[in-house]
Amino acid sequence: MIFSIILSLSMAFAVAGESIKCEKGFLRMSMEGKKIVEESAYCFNEDKNMLYSKGFAMKKLKKIKIHESGSINPGFELCEALKGEAQFVEFKAEGEWYKLDRCLFADKSYIDTGLLYQKTR
Repeated sequence: MIFSIILSLSMAFAVAGESIKCEKGFLRMSMEGKKIVEESAYCFNEDKNMLYSKGFAMKKLKKIKIHESGSINPGFELCEALKGEAQFVEFKAEGEWYKLDRCLFADKSYIDTGLLYQKTR
């Protein structure tokens, strides 16, 4: 089942001209002033400006409307509306760290807030 989700995600992004790579790697974030590093399986695009946990069910995302408050990142507002927690993270790809933000859900799956915004608008 997870394989079919990943396959369908890869095909969906390939149609959009995106090349997606999934791997096991590391995420790091700051919590209470300390850097935390955790291992995670995630997927990202060639430009490293898209990130989601491997197995993230894109199908669970529905078009939703929110009253945008004019915040700098409306993806954070969408994340909150979906009962997720917005976080700033870095992920390691090809030996380098890349900064993004993500929406972390209770089941520990996540998606970057930019992609979340794109898929729910």
